[in-house]
Amino acid sequence: MSGFSLLFGRWQEAEIAAVQAERRLSRQLDAYCEGWGQTPSLPAIDAAQKLRTQARELLRALRDELASQRDGAPVL
Repeated sequence: MSGFSLLFGRWQEAEIAAVQAERRLSRQLDAYCEGWGQTPSLPAIDAAQKLRTQARELLRALRDELASQRDGAPVL
């Protein structure tokens, strides 16, 4: 399996985890604003932010890998 494929898989997993955490926070915030839930906890917010940061870092690495492969490709 290529480095790109492995990196893409890692990014995809990180993106899914970040989106799920963000959706949970959104539902908790909606419930709080509607008056039938508690505010999202600071640890939950921090965890979601860390997951988003990780996904962004992997996306940057994926973009860099693509640029490296493109730059190394022979020109016809």
